[in-house]
Amino acid sequence: MKDTIDMTPKWSALILPMIEVLKNSILRLAKIADNLYKSLFRRRKGKTTNQDKIREQIAQIVSGNLRYADPRDKINIERGQELGVDGFTIQSADEVLADIILDLQSLEHELCLNGSMEGASL
Repeated sequence: MKDTIDMTPKWSALILPMIEVLKNSILRLAKIADNLYKSLFRRRKGKTTNQDKIREQIAQIVSGNLRYADPRDKINIERGQELGVDGFTIQSADEVLADIILDLQSLEHELCLNGSMEGASL
């Protein structure tokens, strides 16, 4: 009987490539969101500071959520050491992407509501 070799990749070997794919997807989402908000506020003059705030909120949403899928982040390293697991992440890349999308949609909804309220007060 011949010995077989297990060619299944280890989970920890897949984490870093998955994070890179997630980062690229998030950057595309941020560009889409930025373009959406630029077109939404293009008609208003003097709102460049508002755009800066929106971009900052998008960056905070992305970086805040991405931490949970990065095995090199401090929170995951500490939790992994407690559990005795190398490459530990609190959430998978898929879960983080879903959270980012949900948070960006919530931000969009909030901005649309605020824009409606500002338009009503004019």
